[in-house]
Amino acid sequence: MKKTTLILILSVLCLVVNAQSIDIQGFLMDAKTQKPVQYANIGIAEKNIGTVTDENGHFVLAVPDSLAKHDLTISRIGYQKKNVAINSFGKHADTLLLVPEIYELQEVTVSVGKMRERKVGHAGNNIVQFQDNASHLGYEFGTMLKLSKKKPSLLKDFNFQAVTFGNIDYALMRVNIYQVDGEEFTNVLKENIYVTLTDNKSEYEKCVNLLPYNIVVQGEIAVTLELVKVHYKAEPQKVEQENDGYGPDGIGYAGTFLNNTCGRDTSQGAWETISAVGPAFWLHVLQ
Repeated sequence: MKKTTLILILSVLCLVVNAQSIDIQGFLMDAKTQKPVQYANIGIAEKNIGTVTDENGHFVLAVPDSLAKHDLTISRIGYQKKNVAINSFGKHADTLLLVPEIYELQEVTVSVGKMRERKVGHAGNNIVQFQDNASHLGYEFGTMLKLSKKKPSLLKDFNFQAVTFGNIDYALMRVNIYQVDGEEFTNVLKENIYVTLTDNKSEYEKCVNLLPYNIVVQGEIAVTLELVKVHYKAEPQKVEQENDGYGPDGIGYAGTFLNNTCGRDTSQGAWETISAVGPAFWLHVLQ
């Protein structure tokens, strides 16, 4: 009996040691203006440990001891990517600087009269529904779409159907568009595009005008929505989640068997794809 008790105690101690983590925090600032960099992605590449800075550029991240020797990757549209050693963080909040990215202006002449509009992707149905929790900032969820490989496409608008539920007042999402080459996802946007989701079912269908951003792509792309901020109606309470892993607060998407799914758990996380089913995301493009 004593031997069994000792084994149990040692097992618990091992679990506690293995679960240890270090909390790092800091402020992310623009190197030129010294203003906060909002909604930047911070995480350990491919490890699904990450978060997003808030309106003040502040972030807090719990890093397992086993990953303490890794680097944090920091990125945001409009800035140069930065890597920082985790073990370089002190006990107090560090201030990190991001250098603005200078993009070369590319003039694209579009002759609307000679271009045809087409729909890529599919609207939803009442059979397939996706529900995602809202606890992981930087979580991305989207679909893969195939465009012409030979002829460039100008993206006109992005459409989807989504609503928040539970205790969420609103969720701020960032639209991301990636050029996909095998397992490599490269964001083609040069400006941040945001859309707000609420529990108002009359605003269930969303249409984001993409023409002001002059997005020209070809071949396979991924279109995602990334969670960057959640505002609750009341202070969120910790509750035990159901077996499916989702709590009482989240985001619901219409889905379809005609699209597929791509996404990642948090900022800088590993991409995953699922074939034959996906969110009801679709584009109108000009070719």
